[in-house]
Amino acid sequence: MNFVVALWRSPYLTPSLQYNYRPGVSELTRASQQELQHVKQALLRQSIEVLDDHTIMQLFDSLPTIAADDINGYFVGHFARSGNISDWLDKVLRVFQSMGVRWGKRARNVRIMDPGIAIIGDMHRSSVVLPLLWTGNSELFDFSFRGKTSAAMVYDNLAIIDHFRILQRSGRHLTLLGAFTIRQRHAGFFVLKTVDELNDAAEGVNKIKYLQYVSDEEQEVQTESSFGTVTEASKLDDASFVAGVATKVQQKQQHKSSNGSSNGDNGHRAHKHR
Repeated sequence: MNFVVALWRSPYLTPSLQYNYRPGVSELTRASQQELQHVKQALLRQSIEVLDDHTIMQLFDSLPTIAADDINGYFVGHFARSGNISDWLDKVLRVFQSMGVRWGKRARNVRIMDPGIAIIGDMHRSSVVLPLLWTGNSELFDFSFRGKTSAAMVYDNLAIIDHFRILQRSGRHLTLLGAFTIRQRHAGFFVLKTVDELNDAAEGVNKIKYLQYVSDEEQEVQTESSFGTVTEASKLDDASFVAGVATKVQQKQQHKSSNGSSNGDNGHRAHKHR
């Protein structure tokens, strides 16, 4: 593991190509809309076609931004081939993909994110997800890059920052285009797509954990509250319901605590009287 980290930090892996943090005029005027659309479709269908790096960057500049708080859950990804360091990563990952292992990322919250995970299986609930430990942890920030402020993933242990834009959004399904940078130098592009099956499974587990955390007595408070009887776990999505349950539970705990202290005082007085 230390060897891998040392290799990533090696100056030999520092890309030579560096884009300005604000786009230049020549970059914005070179590619036509037809060329940009061709590149977008090639990225969406995970093509092995070698694309023009400058055209992808122009597409990246034209895409809408996304806030760091809006990135969560499981993502599966692939690298775009554009003559950069990421090209050999794509070749290696496609070999693993042929064996049923996919590369992706997992965002638990803005401060805890697995920048690399291996998804083993058919991308459904039965899949096994393993974090790639050598990538460490990463955090999400809203970062100014190429003239726009959008979400960026900053690695804790490696000199890597990934900048994100929305490539496509369809309902809750999200596809992101990431610009991969090492030491603030451009290293390539990658695409991330949400894995709806894994996200649904994780959401269900979180709801079950919430219900298990609530004791039997607190569940009675839930049922007897003015918010109605809980018949489906999906009702926990209602923020007002959860807030009401929390208030009721807290009130009952405070009531029990005051009764306990009162009984303790009475017992002490009775003992003293004797």
